[in-house]
Amino acid sequence: MIDNYGLWQKQDRLNAEYEQKQERVREIIYMAIEGIEQAVMMLDDDIDKAEDMLRDLVNRLEEER
Repeated sequence: MIDNYGLWQKQDRLNAEYEQKQERVREIIYMAIEGIEQAVMMLDDDIDKAEDMLRDLVNRLEEER
């Protein structure tokens, strides 16, 4: 007879790890979208500031990688 309890525990642990990773990816995507939206709105007012915002966003995203 095979003990499936250990396998189910492992699957539950792996599923929880996967969900944590997915949540982190969602956070990064939302950060990117929010930064892009802010920079696009800034383009009308101050193109240099929008450029700085986009550079900052790229740097933050590279750090997350």
